[in-house]
Amino acid sequence: MLSLGTETLGGQQLVEVMPRGLEVPQRGGHGPNLPPPPKRRVDPRALEHGRGRNARAGAISFELGQEARAFRDGHSELECCINAVRASAFMLLPHTAFPLHGPPRMDAPQKIREWLEEIIHKTGWSAAHWASEADVAASTVQRALKPEYPFVTSSRTLSKLAAAAGVSPPDLVDPAPNTKPATFLEIRYEVGAGMWRRVDDVQESYGSGPVMADPTFAGFPQWLERVVSDSMDLEYPVGTLLHVVDAIPIHYSIRHGDHVVIERKQMGGSMVERTVKEVVVTPKGGVQFWGRSRNPKWNQALQMNGDRDDETEEVSIAALVLGSYRPRR
Repeated sequence: MLSLGTETLGGQQLVEVMPRGLEVPQRGGHGPNLPPPPKRRVDPRALEHGRGRNARAGAISFELGQEARAFRDGHSELECCINAVRASAFMLLPHTAFPLHGPPRMDAPQKIREWLEEIIHKTGWSAAHWASEADVAASTVQRALKPEYPFVTSSRTLSKLAAAAGVSPPDLVDPAPNTKPATFLEIRYEVGAGMWRRVDDVQESYGSGPVMADPTFAGFPQWLERVVSDSMDLEYPVGTLLHVVDAIPIHYSIRHGDHVVIERKQMGGSMVERTVKEVVVTPKGGVQFWGRSRNPKWNQALQMNGDRDDETEEVSIAALVLGSYRPRR
């Protein structure tokens, strides 16, 4: 530290000091044409107590507003501000830590493919038979077995396949340390009433959106679904991304006012529709699922299987809506 002199303030003697390494050459010298960095006042008694860095830091106060001295030396107020920022940045730089990235994880589609091949070899089942036992489309397994298939099979489907075979699902947890960059959630489905699709045609991924996982549900499958119809446009206009968590592993229980993704299947499960609805618990304890739309076509309650006469249609809660993101451009 460089001592720049002493003065008395409030009956206490103060020493003006400046850290070594922060001296800035004056006019006529080498280096930038800027005033010296802000000086610090130290109570000498605090330095004598020998209580380490904390005591010294407690005795230091920065003087950043010395306009008179700056103008006396011929420097502008802007130059003083620039110098103060440079000094602060210099002092903070040694404490800046840059995250180190761990080794890249094994490619998830490849890991899923190897897991499928291992279970098929152990059980002797065909892909079609295994899919039938797990109540999923045969093409879901067949496509994932292809080396060129780039998409990640949903954790919900993998859990069904694992349960049918009596094994654990593949471990897809990224082994990289917690300092890895944040990753955004995958857009896995398009959701909207009236948008019926063949199960074989449902794309596994639509890219990703600028939304990260909710730590409240850490460890549970989370993803995004893009709204493509006006069945809930009072809450979620077309184009909105819904942030959802899988309803099965969290053991979701009905709560009035929740928004959920309802999955409907027809024709033996070959046709599927995903739509978002609001949970309504009636005074008599019944459960209904309502759209909130400007379109009167969707303003009617959707019943669950136990309250329906149509046994050819399967209705289930696929996911709980945690929030939404609406891009503006």
